[in-house]
Order: sequence, then structure tokens, then C-alpha cells
Amino acid sequence: MRIVLTHPFCWPYVRRGSERNLDNVARYLVARGHEVITISSHPKHAMTETTASGKRILNRPFRFPVMERVHIQETHTFFLPAYRQLA
Repeated sequence: MRIVLTHPFCWPYVRRGSERNLDNVARYLVARGHEVITISSHPKHAMTETTASGKRILNRPFRFPVMERVHIQETHTFFLPAYRQLA
């Protein structure tokens, strides 16, 4: 089965609880024979990598100076590149 996981941040670029749990779930699913694709972001540039937890598609987050003035964070705009990758 093909499974796609999405999260604004991923392990090891951000080391908190939910990112670690996402990586653990992906590794578990890969070990069970599933094809896992994680769509996330990388702080500096977009790239695709293959790891023990499956394929990762990492997008560069949107950053515009006007976003700070209207209190929009990068996590609020994560769905834009993620939606493009899902399509």
C-alpha cells in the first residue's frame, strides 16, 4: 500500500516529539512492506531524499516580509507546496 504522511517539519531537521513520532511511524510502515512518502519542509532548500523511513519530499517554506506584518507563520502556508506535491 502507498501511504503519504504530511507534516510541516520532519526529523532530523527539527527534533521534537511529533517529528520523531512521524519518523517512527514511517519506519514501522516501511518495515511492514508499505511504500511511505513523507511530504515536509526543509529550512533552506527543496530536495527529495530516500531514507530508512521511506521517500521524503522536502519543500522550501514560503517566506515573504509581508507575512510577519500580518502575523502569518511558515506553518500556516505549508499546505500550498504540500497540496502541489499531493496532486
